[in-house]
Amino acid sequence: MKPRLLLGCLLGLGTLSSIASAEPYKLAVLPDIQYYYNNYQPGNYAKLLSQMRWLAEHTESDNLQLTLQLGDITQNDNNVHQWTGARAAFDLLNDRMPYVLAVGNHDGVDNGRVSYFPRPEYFGPGSPYATQETVGGSMVEGDLANSYHFIDTGERTWLVLTLEWAPRDAVIDWADEILSRYPEYRTILITHGYFFRDNMRYDYQLHYHEYNGSQGNPKEYEIIANDPEGANDGQDIWRKLVKKHPQVALIYSGHVGSNGVGRRLSIGSQRQVVRERLTDFQGWTGSGNGWMQTLKLTPEGDEALVETFSPYLDEEIFDPDLHYQFPFFEDVLPASRAAALAEAAPDYHFNLLGQSARRPMRNEGSLSDGYYLFTRLEEGQSHELRGGQVVKGNVVTPTANWTLATWVRLDASMLDMPYGLEIAKLGGVQAFTHPTAEGASLQIQVDAHAVVTDAFPLQANRWYFLALSHGADGLDVYLDGERIGQSETPVTLGETSMLKLGSVDFSGEIADASLFHRTLSMQELQRIRLAAFTEVQAGQITLGAQNSTDATSLPGFSFAPDGTGRANVRRTERSYLRYGGNGVFDQIKWMDDPLHYTDGVLLATPRGKLQDGVLASVGVDRAYRDSFNGFHHGLRSGLSLEAHNTGGGAFTPVNTTVSYAFFPFASGFTAGQIGIDGVLIEENNLPTDAAEPVGNLGAVRIAPEVLDVRGGLLFATPGNADSQIVTVGQDAEGTAYFYPLDSYRDHSVAAGVGSFGFVYLPGDTPELIGGTFDGLQNSAVQQFGEATVTREDTGVYRIDVPEGLGEATLLLNAMTPDADASYSEMADNHLVYEAVDAQTYRVYVYDLPARTPEDSVFNWALVPNDRAFQPRPTLPAAEQQLSQYVPDLGYVSPPWSYSPNWGWVFATDWPWAFVQDHGWMWFEPTDEAHICWMWDSRQQRWYYLNAAYWPWIHSGETDWVYYLP
Repeated sequence: MKPRLLLGCLLGLGTLSSIASAEPYKLAVLPDIQYYYNNYQPGNYAKLLSQMRWLAEHTESDNLQLTLQLGDITQNDNNVHQWTGARAAFDLLNDRMPYVLAVGNHDGVDNGRVSYFPRPEYFGPGSPYATQETVGGSMVEGDLANSYHFIDTGERTWLVLTLEWAPRDAVIDWADEILSRYPEYRTILITHGYFFRDNMRYDYQLHYHEYNGSQGNPKEYEIIANDPEGANDGQDIWRKLVKKHPQVALIYSGHVGSNGVGRRLSIGSQRQVVRERLTDFQGWTGSGNGWMQTLKLTPEGDEALVETFSPYLDEEIFDPDLHYQFPFFEDVLPASRAAALAEAAPDYHFNLLGQSARRPMRNEGSLSDGYYLFTRLEEGQSHELRGGQVVKGNVVTPTANWTLATWVRLDASMLDMPYGLEIAKLGGVQAFTHPTAEGASLQIQVDAHAVVTDAFPLQANRWYFLALSHGADGLDVYLDGERIGQSETPVTLGETSMLKLGSVDFSGEIADASLFHRTLSMQELQRIRLAAFTEVQAGQITLGAQNSTDATSLPGFSFAPDGTGRANVRRTERSYLRYGGNGVFDQIKWMDDPLHYTDGVLLATPRGKLQDGVLASVGVDRAYRDSFNGFHHGLRSGLSLEAHNTGGGAFTPVNTTVSYAFFPFASGFTAGQIGIDGVLIEENNLPTDAAEPVGNLGAVRIAPEVLDVRGGLLFATPGNADSQIVTVGQDAEGTAYFYPLDSYRDHSVAAGVGSFGFVYLPGDTPELIGGTFDGLQNSAVQQFGEATVTREDTGVYRIDVPEGLGEATLLLNAMTPDADASYSEMADNHLVYEAVDAQTYRVYVYDLPARTPEDSVFNWALVPNDRAFQPRPTLPAAEQQLSQYVPDLGYVSPPWSYSPNWGWVFATDWPWAFVQDHGWMWFEPTDEAHICWMWDSRQQRWYYLNAAYWPWIHSGETDWVYYLP
């Protein structure tokens, strides 16, 4: 079948003009069917036939457009009886609906490498399968084990790519060529072995560390591992193929067997969203008992409902890991949360991060109507919202179509209460915590009546994206982009409503709130949420502090400290884990997906100088130790921070404060992950073979033809849980060098290559403040942004940065300016720092293993915790003028600070002043010293204000007026 041309393509992902009446349609997913040949239980073949008959009988009624079979079509190595049975079963679909098959490891000898699949009597040349009109082509003529198919649903054409089990290198190259040839078609990829039940790809790289154990990875099969033509597991397929092609939207695999359910959302290097799925029910009671799935899609194919059911049992499962919705995207994600909000254009947007809730919150949305949120001070009742009080105020609200979205994080103390606590409110709609025996969950109330209660407990110190979307069908409630419930009763709001963030006993953070005067779809809400995964994030965390108030980050990911100098790093992506001994595995646990080394690079710097024999080093381990609610899942692939003492106290866990900065690959920075063999295992903006080990002490090199690090800054952090550090270097040609070494040995002794992650910051990075400082010469080698570095003592340096940046992470790395393959005297220098105040940092350099102060050359960069490397918001003109009129915004001199008749002018609220009986007023400075304009919100009028004439004020309309209330 020739692919039809697309009209109106956007970034290569478009839709067809309709050739049929627009209506929902379904795609069916048929996992491993290998046990349905009476091998294990008489009558099993009837279960396969029940699936096929259901598909054939529901082709028209359910508008079934496609069936995907995920491999292991048979069980016993080219068994003629089983291949004959498979052919007979799929013949029921011929001329009814198209189907695409994957070849599994049981579908032939040599673990599927030599299969009967392409024989003409089964699924080879001349067979009904091979002659379907939907077949676009194959790698080998007549063999559809590696092939592509075009599925026309009327509203769009999908490309379906099927790859053999453990695809050989040539197969990956062929698939890359196909995807490059057809970038305009949204693509589904199926292959037998890609995903594991812990929501992670098969990844043999981590097997080096024995993190994964035996999981059925293709490379654990001897014949596959020794295949002279190569073999690729799930991570290889992602790295070499999927992440490069933005049209790949969905990946399905089987193979795992018992407990074979998993799902993850990944973001490719071009900020494309990829849904990865494991579906395999063969280990369930009755060899699978006919369980299968369908995806019900909207006519445009932009949203899918996953349904899991068994035609054989005539049953359906509604558990959240087997019955859920997700959107597809026609476009790649915005580059930041700010960009996503600008795209969505909320009518109101209030940003609380980095601001005090004690001053009115200016509306940053598209609606300019003079409404602002402000604090209602309730003495002894209001709990602080990160430096402020409960925020509330009136906003214009439409009565029919509206959406409220907010990021919120709750402290553990809030979730331990025996009663519900209010999180947010809009008119009569309220979000509460709801205490249960298993922990507090989210509840939505309308006019004090519960309408939606989530089934899973909320987690402390974890960001949630909560959205309430109201339209003609009622109120939809979304948590982390998934619809968790709906109230079909319309909610009536007035022309204006009170918007309230926080409550009397609220304990936590609210990052922002957006109100839209329209109903947002799941797709639009997910784009806003997922944009947080694409931006650089920075912050601080105290390891070992289970309920530490700084154990947080910006929306996007969070931490789980365990009290022993380590913390798992979690993506705030709502997912589920099913487990049990056998049967349907009806034990389900909610969890967050681990942040994975393939998502980006996490850099970290210890805070605190040598004290009481403790000098901490920090590593970013690639293992995630997961234990929750009495169920221990064990080691998983994922990032965790681990701090150890150095020198003679190495390998002793240290509970210390750590600054971190996470650079998603989707943020666009050149970055990479180095494995223990000294080569790249994941990268962005680099070829896969860019790094190589050099010398005999474990150094790693990247040639300048690939990455010229002159004019920029290089940073690295160890990629394991050992007591290690990594220093960086460069030579005159711009070659990058890395020196991983143990923190308890002298530089002249190395234990071999250590794993690590690195990021390169070019000098033209927007908002970059940093540089290279030569402590031996007491001079800056290079400088970016406004800052000064001075040497205070041997190995002690002071960094002064401009005001107004707020909290920030300081990245530090010892740097060898004339690097080669050998370790220099400075290679084993370790850097830590202390934040003296908001504008001053003190850096300490220690020579290891003695931990004595030593001067060094080092790279440094400041990463603001809020809006890291994103354009800073422009202050209104009045505030820019005020910064000249009152240089220190934290203090305003009398008589502006207080008037017995007018009330207080709070210094942190300037240029706002709360006037008794008049509310909040804005004082705009003029060019003349000590003169301001005052806006009277009640009379909607500007007044000229001069301290010399107080309390007389003046306007062109009123002349001079005596204005004491």
